[in-house]
Amino acid sequence: MQETINVINITYHENYNNETVENDVALLKLEWPITASDQVNKVCLPENRRDQIPSGISCYITGKVA
Repeated sequence: MQETINVINITYHENYNNETVENDVALLKLEWPITASDQVNKVCLPENRRDQIPSGISCYITGKVA
């Protein structure tokens, strides 16, 4: 099953730097809540410093865009 949910607001990190892409993160407010499943779920952030990814390492979260 495929579901399309519109993004109604994007909040960019206040210290985002377009040249260095530091702080390249944003919050997306969706039109309605997602329905979690085996194929759709939230992104889990590290719970403690031991599990955090060091500064300067590129990370990617991807999804299919219709």
